[in-house]
Amino acid sequence: SGYGPPRWARGARYYGDGYGPTYVVHDYRGYGLRAPPRGHYWRRSDAGDYLLVAVATGIITDLILRH
Repeated sequence: SGYGPPRWARGARYYGDGYGPTYVVHDYRGYGLRAPPRGHYWRRSDAGDYLLVAVATGIITDLILRH
């Protein structure tokens, strides 16, 4: 108890373990997202947040929060 949704931040490392489920967004245009740069991919959380994550490092390079 006392835990809420993760607080995503640019420059933070995305770790799959320990977070609520997130999903890789393959149809980024269908979600109104720009194409990810080479070596990055979009993830979507159950809360509707979108994370642009670097494949090699797991660093969140951009995000769109649903607030």
